[in-house]
Amino acid sequence: MQHKLGIPWQFESVLELDCLHCTGYSELPRGDIVVDCASLKFIRPGPLTGAMVAFRQILDDGHSITIILPRSTGVLAYLLRIGFLDAIRNLGISYHEPDMSRLKDVHHVRPLVSLTCFRTAAEVEQLAAQIEVAFLDFDELRPLGTLVQPCHTVFSELADNVLIHAKSRHGGYVAAQHYMYKDKTLIEIAIADCGVGFRQALSSVHQVKSDAAAIRLALRDRITSLSDPYRGMGLGHVRRGLQAPGRHLILRSHEGWIQINDKGNITSGKCACIRGTVAQATIPCR
Repeated sequence: MQHKLGIPWQFESVLELDCLHCTGYSELPRGDIVVDCASLKFIRPGPLTGAMVAFRQILDDGHSITIILPRSTGVLAYLLRIGFLDAIRNLGISYHEPDMSRLKDVHHVRPLVSLTCFRTAAEVEQLAAQIEVAFLDFDELRPLGTLVQPCHTVFSELADNVLIHAKSRHGGYVAAQHYMYKDKTLIEIAIADCGVGFRQALSSVHQVKSDAAAIRLALRDRITSLSDPYRGMGLGHVRRGLQAPGRHLILRSHEGWIQINDKGNITSGKCACIRGTVAQATIPCR
């Protein structure tokens, strides 16, 4: 038995990951979930890493996955370059191998960090160093040295949260990219995990009524799932690092989400449940 999921032709925000939610995965008859990406024209790193979490959820519930790859050669070349095809292959997800001859003349995007799974502090340090090196290696990033620190802070603190609090047996995923978007040049850093989410992580210390409320609480200084009074500053550093013109952060966890704009204002809401947490941070280059 097959169940088909479709994704939007423009997959821009982690808030759109509801399209990969299916009510009662665990109750569905064991079978193939088909994810139809044929119409995909554009995808950002946030939904890309979030999709990996959704795929992990489907697989953990005992289903197999087949992905219909995009018809667009540009999008297909991007997915190949950023490591998406390798990542889904490593999960045992099926897809028809693309005709590489179609892609040879397509401009290949050079990501800051390809879609990568991390499980240890040493791997996080290596990935953080890779982001810093990109500011020396990419001609277009060399004049933007002032962005090294906020990018390092956002990645390192969010990745540390995965290792310390998420309790994800699969670790986390990261992708980072420098690209043009709607006449603006942006750096986007996206991190996702298949863990317990903010609400459960905080439950031993703080009781909150919703996933969105738990994310809001975690953004405050000295709020942590641990008993150590010197911890709980990480997300506060991320929040402050993104309080500059044009920067913003979206955090999605289980059934809740929050979005923080460049002035620190927070909006929040409810979403379909995808286990774990997905973070999408955007930093304009000008």
